[in-house]
Amino acid sequence: MDLSELAEEVEAAKNGLPDRVLENVIIALDGAETGEPVTIDALMSTDAILHLTDLIVPGWAIQLKGRAIEPNGHWMCSLRRSETKDNDEFIGQGRAPILSNAILAATLRTLEFQMRSKQIAG
Repeated sequence: MDLSELAEEVEAAKNGLPDRVLENVIIALDGAETGEPVTIDALMSTDAILHLTDLIVPGWAIQLKGRAIEPNGHWMCSLRRSETKDNDEFIGQGRAPILSNAILAATLRTLEFQMRSKQIAG
């Protein structure tokens, strides 16, 4: 499964991430240069996912927009290399009813872009 497909599964989850999706995310992030192992605990809260995002794309701007509506909010996360320039090569985006899932989906898409860029450059 590629990271874009996995991001779509993360976005579609309405009541937390199913075990199968959690396992696939951990496997997918195993190759990311985070400096620490990715565990289920790293995917259990918005704070933990923000920390994970910071490890994967340090220094990137994280923009969150949304409406907190129960039971399903409307959240969007954008990850950009810079807030000051408007010419980013790539903007990672995620949309989900759960804030942490929107952040995780954007992170997965950004990681996929970075991995493809390294393959092309390498």
